[in-house]
Amino acid sequence: DPFWGELSALVDKHDACACVVGWPLTKSGTPSAMCVEVMGFVEEMERFGGEPGLPPVALYDERYSTLNAVQPMRDAGVSRRRVAKLKDQTAATVILQDALDSLSVSEL
Repeated sequence: DPFWGELSALVDKHDACACVVGWPLTKSGTPSAMCVEVMGFVEEMERFGGEPGLPPVALYDERYSTLNAVQPMRDAGVSRRRVAKLKDQTAATVILQDALDSLSVSEL
């Protein structure tokens, strides 16, 4: 599968020390039905791992990531069509930034 090769190349290119994956909890904080699919993806990443492999996977709560990505675009007057096109990419950026912001200085 070319996806794993491309992911591995990005990890190498950017010297990534972890892969952050959104963890789709419900509003109440319990695992959603999508968590099963996410775990399947994570397990596949870990199987692909091998040598040189991928870095560890960090699951990160993705509640409200889409809202936090979309609202500033709406506030800035971005068209609905453009927001729809960018929302997943922007939400992924929000998840990664939130994960990085949650690290303490000692973890860096």
